[in-house]
Amino acid sequence: MPASSEDEYLTVAEIAELLKVNQQTVRNWIADGALAAVRVGPRRVRVRRTDLDAYLTAGAPAARRDPRSTAGDAQATLRAALDRTLKALDGESESELALALGDLRSATGRLSRLLNRKND
Repeated sequence: MPASSEDEYLTVAEIAELLKVNQQTVRNWIADGALAAVRVGPRRVRVRRTDLDAYLTAGAPAARRDPRSTAGDAQATLRAALDRTLKALDGESESELALALGDLRSATGRLSRLLNRKND
């Protein structure tokens, strides 16, 4: 079965080339928690096409200015990651579960960073 656009993962380099920005800019978005990413190794991350599309639709950097909007987005991302993880737990694919858990970890970290920033 062919992969759907939801299953497509992009590298930092691919996103940078697509958006015509520096790779470090993309890494900064990820580190800031503005762009959800999945860690696939000690130094490698991937971004779901749907997460990139949502980030761009939200207005990218403009969306980061409103902490309530960003926290709400992070909560929605966390809910979606929880749903994917629960579905993967019911499935038989260990690789899908590993990806879902990576999404969950990323979403949890993003929300935690946003809440910590808000409380500072």
